[in-house]
Formats: sequence, C-alpha cells, structure tokens
Amino acid sequence: MNIFDNQFLHKLRLAIFLIFAVQVGGIVGFMAIEGYSFAESFYMTVIIVSTVGLGAVHDLSPEGRIFVALLIIVSLGIATYAISVITTYLLEGGIQQYYKHKR
Repeated sequence: MNIFDNQFLHKLRLAIFLIFAVQVGGIVGFMAIEGYSFAESFYMTVIIVSTVGLGAVHDLSPEGRIFVALLIIVSLGIATYAISVITTYLLEGGIQQYYKHKR
C-alpha cells in the first residue's frame, strides 16, 4: 500500500466519522432543542441529512428551524467532502494503482 492509498484511507475514515458525527449531533440537537424522543430525533436527522424532506414530526420552534438550517449546511459540506475524496481517488488512478499492486 503506497502513501496515496494511505492518504485516501485516512480521508475516507475522516469522512465516515464526520457523517456519523453529524447523525449523532442531529439526534442530540433535536432531543435538546425540540424535546423529541430518540426515535423522532433519529427520523428527523435522517430525512434532513438525506435531503428526502418528508416533513417534520411536529412543528419546529424558531430555534429548531435554525438548527435544521445549520444541520443542512453542515451535512451538505460533509457530503461534498466525502464525494470529493472518492472522486479524487478515482480520477488520480487509485483503482489502477490498487490492482497493479495486487498483481
């Protein structure tokens, strides 16, 4: 495994960690700000981060709306980072290097 693969794996792990952290942050935020249950908070976080947009479990307070806006901005940034890591790896020949090294 060369340094390029090590850097890719490090960045990929970071992206996965950030995606997980945003999920946890969303759940905790909805529980703290809106008083939602764990299940409601999990559901809200998933539909917001995935951009499905099925609608809120309950009406949101003004603070909850600000939290949702911030959650959307952060999750879009993290998704963009994750996509850029994978795209960079593919475009810079990471897959070809991997298969050459395996042979």
